[in-house]
Formats: sequence, C-alpha cells, structure tokens
Amino acid sequence: KERRSTLITGIRYISGVRYLDGIYIGDDGSLLKDVQEPNSRTVSTARNYILSFAESNDCDTYFMLIPTSSVIKQQEITAYASENLFNQHHLINEMYSELYGKLSTVEVYQSLFSHRAEYIYFHTENLPTGLGGYYIYRELAGRMNLKAKTLGEFSAAYAAHDFYGSLASE
Repeated sequence: KERRSTLITGIRYISGVRYLDGIYIGDDGSLLKDVQEPNSRTVSTARNYILSFAESNDCDTYFMLIPTSSVIKQQEITAYASENLFNQHHLINEMYSELYGKLSTVEVYQSLFSHRAEYIYFHTENLPTGLGGYYIYRELAGRMNLKAKTLGEFSAAYAAHDFYGSLASE
C-alpha cells in the first residue's frame, strides 16, 4: 500500500496536481492537510472549559496550542495556496491574549517555525515528529522554569516501520 500510495502521489505531483480532497502536496512530497477555521462556538466553549478548569484547581495551569504542519511548512506549497490557509497563528495569539493573566500559556509556534527546515513534522501526518516534540517539550520546560534535557540525552525507538500516515489514506 505504501509503495502504491507514493507512486500515485508522485504521478499527481508530476502532472501538476498540488491539491486533492483537502490535502496539499508539498514540494518536498509532504502531504499537508488544509485545516479550516474552527467553529467560533466550539472555540468559545473550549476556552470556557479551560478557564473553568484553571479556576477550580489549586495548581499552576499551563496551556498551549500546537500549530499543524500545514502552517509551519507552508513554504512547501505554492504562494497562492499558502495565502489561503487558515491563519492558525492569529487564532493562537488571540486565544493566548484572552487567557492572559488567568493561566500560563506556552508559545511554541515561533520555535517550530524557526526549525521548519528540520524534520519536525511527519511527511504524511499532521503531527510533530519526535524532534518536533522535543522543541515543544523544551518550550514547556522553559515556561515551567525547569531545565530541559538536551536532545542528545534522548534516544529514539520505533515501534513500527511501515506506518505511512493518515493523510496518505485520505
């Protein structure tokens, strides 16, 4: 299935197809989901639950919104397409400003964006890789006034080698 999916994606890319069923095909072969703006009522409800949790618990509360690969790797798609992407960074900043002073927010967008040339998101998944997770962890540790371990203190172990990613099957 993986080889067939790779071949189909390659053929589409060579023939000029860069967008199919809500998925962009990046210049590096990545599949990037076209994430749409969330429903404002859903965002408001989530914000209210987060605030309620922070107010009802007698502990430090930390909150972060992790941008998806499509916004961090937007240089991999055409300029026209990237201009039409939902502005996740704006939503993240808006949410953080609404929560300011009520709980601690953890900004990871800039760190991920500054490392966008590295393999921080899977090519066929909308999720961060272990390296992307490390940069997120490092920001959280810093915000919590903890000393983050260095990247060299971690080792990688893979449970599966044949997972091609959920975006490849969409």
